[in-house]
This record gives sequence, C-alpha cells and structure tokens, in this order.
Amino acid sequence: MKTYVILKFMKARKLIFIILIFGFMNIYGQADSAYMKKRHECTCPMFYANNLATHPFGIFISRVNNNFKIRAEKKASLKLNISSGNVWLPYVKGYVPLNNEDQAFMSQFMWHDRETHFDPEKMPHETLGFTADGIFRLYSFSLTVPVTSNQEIMVRFRSFSIDNMHFPYLTTDNFIEWFHDNVSGDGDLFGRREYGFDHVYYSYTDKNGRSINLPKGQMIFSGIELSYFYYPKIEFLNKNNFYLNAGVQAGMNVSEINPSADLGINSTITKRFAFKKRDLFLAFSGGILRQHIVSFSDQRVELGERDFLYTGEIMLTYRRHINNNVCIDFATSYYVQSAYNIPHEFDYIVLTGKRRNHWNHALLDLYHPITDNTFSLTVTSKKFAISLYIREDFKVDNAPDIQIGSAVKFYFNK
Repeated sequence: MKTYVILKFMKARKLIFIILIFGFMNIYGQADSAYMKKRHECTCPMFYANNLATHPFGIFISRVNNNFKIRAEKKASLKLNISSGNVWLPYVKGYVPLNNEDQAFMSQFMWHDRETHFDPEKMPHETLGFTADGIFRLYSFSLTVPVTSNQEIMVRFRSFSIDNMHFPYLTTDNFIEWFHDNVSGDGDLFGRREYGFDHVYYSYTDKNGRSINLPKGQMIFSGIELSYFYYPKIEFLNKNNFYLNAGVQAGMNVSEINPSADLGINSTITKRFAFKKRDLFLAFSGGILRQHIVSFSDQRVELGERDFLYTGEIMLTYRRHINNNVCIDFATSYYVQSAYNIPHEFDYIVLTGKRRNHWNHALLDLYHPITDNTFSLTVTSKKFAISLYIREDFKVDNAPDIQIGSAVKFYFNK
C-alpha cells in the first residue's frame, strides 16, 4: 500500500509543482505597489550549484547547464562545485536486430518477452552491454569574467571519480536501503543486497565493441568548456520584471573515452515578483547540445546514438532579503533531458540479464528522457555565495538515484 501511494505521488509531481507555484503567488500576492516601484533591481546576484546528474554517460560530455541568472556579473568570480550521486545499474545485455523484418517481428512482443523469441544465430544483430555501481562524483572549477554590463564569459574545467566512500551518507547504499526498509516500505526493491553493498565498477560496451572500464578512486579529467552569456536590456520587459538571457557553450572532451568537441546553446526567461524584503522568481529555460560536432578519434566510445540532446527546466525561487548585502534563496526545479539513445529502437531491442524487479534499468533508461526534481538552499552576499542541493528522480532511473551537491563562489574585488 505504501509503495502504491508513493508511485501515485511520483506520477503527480508536475501537478504538485504547479500547485507550489500558485501557492507562493497567492501567499505573497498582495505586494506593496509603492515599494515595488522603488525596488527595480536585486541587490544580491543569483547563484545556484551545478546540479546536472552524475549520469554514467553525462560525465563524459559537456552538457548544457541552464543559466538562471538575470544579469551579468559585476565582478569576476571563482566557483567551485562538487556533486555526489549513487548509481546502481545491474548488468544488462542488449541485442539490436539489423533487418527490418526481424525488427518488425520483435516489436510484436513486450520488451520482457522478446528474449524467448530471439535467435542470435539466425537474426543479424548488434550487441551492447552496461553495468555500473558506485558513488559518482563530479568536480568543476569555473571562472566568470564580465565583458560589459550585460555580457560575460565563463571558462569551466570538469573532472570526475568513482568510489564507495560513506560521505555524504545520504548517497550511500546503506542509507538508500534503510529508506526502502523504513520509509517507503518496499524492501530490497533493486536487489542491492543480492549483489552486496559498496561495490565500485563501470563497464559499458557499445555496438562497435568499444568498451569503458573505469578504475576505482582515480580522478579523471573529462573536459573544459568556454561559455558566453548575453543579458539583453529590453525596456518593456525589464520594467515589468521580466528578464532574458542567452548563451553559447563550446566544450572540449579530453578523456580517452570521448575525445570530441560539443556545441550548445540555451536561453532563459525569468519573471520576478518583488515584495517587501522578499522576491519570487519563476523561470523557464531550454537548451540544445550538439554532441561530438568534431571527433578527434575513430575509436571514440559511442555514448548514446543521438547527435542532439535537448533540455528543459522550470525553476521557482523564493528569496528572503536579510539586509542589503545578504539574501537567502529556497529553490525547487523540475528538469528533463532527451534520451541518450533513439527511442524507437526500444520497440524491438532484446534485453537479457538476471531477471528481478527493475533489472533492466541500465539499458532501458537510455531510451527514456532523464528527469529530476531538485531542492536547493543558497546564501548570497556581495563577497561570496554558497549553495547546497539535493536531487531525486521520482522516476527512479538509478543513474543516479539520489544526488547531493554543493558549490561556493568568491567575488574578486575590483
């Protein structure tokens, strides 16, 4: 019964998010009009930690991180970011029929029944396999420099590692299984106890037979990105507390797994509701990333089959002004990214593995959009800012399951 209720809640997350938006607007809907006329500018810069998922594919590419700031930085700043996510994907092997006739034949059956109808000796096919377990950690270091009053550039360095350390505790196998036992009540839902806790491995083989096998604990430098952001000053929008930004991002992936270059664009529109000592921001952002627009090796592992990845995100931020120099932000967002693999291929792919509850996630979720819900707390001042967040995908794709992170930003004096 508990599991049923939780699943119903997960399916209703979009409705819950909309209710939250209108709830905030209703609570603080009676703004002082005279006060709003005086408050035409936010005293604290907007700042959010980089909460992109520690996805086993995403750690190798320069994904678009939506920009929710409403103006360019006034001073140069340095940002340090770390994210930790628990990834648990039991081994799954996939056969992809090559002939149209075989594809049509396999598509007649549900995905979990196809294996009994598939003959690898008679049906030409491609194969792929995937498994991963461990705490995936992303590290990034970025420098932002203002160019003009409404333009800025940012350079970002990123790396990652995989380990089984028990910090932070919320991302450990022990905590997640405690939650399933004592809160959700669904027990060993994903079979962690069958395989054992605290393992660390990553093995993926693409259709070309190229593989990834990552070592435990080793720091891997994955890439560098250069971004340009423009914050247009449009009078009829700004006077009504609407703000736009647009960005272009060029990324260089330097690992042996994915030596390539990516190119992305994104844009955000934000509506600000100003009240006494508080603000409410409602923002919508979208982006497009062209993967491996340039490839530097013909031995690059195929991390998904789609050249373009699309992202969309809605964010609601409640800001409390402590004084003219310090603000506290509470934010929640819903994020979606298009699938790494071509969705229609799932209509005929044949999956095989150790069958139990949720055994197919390693490959299944490569054909489904990636989603997450994030809650964050940020303290901002004119000299520094710190942000903490927790990310959970109510869809439970386990790549990662639960993720937490933090970021700190320092502003340089002129």
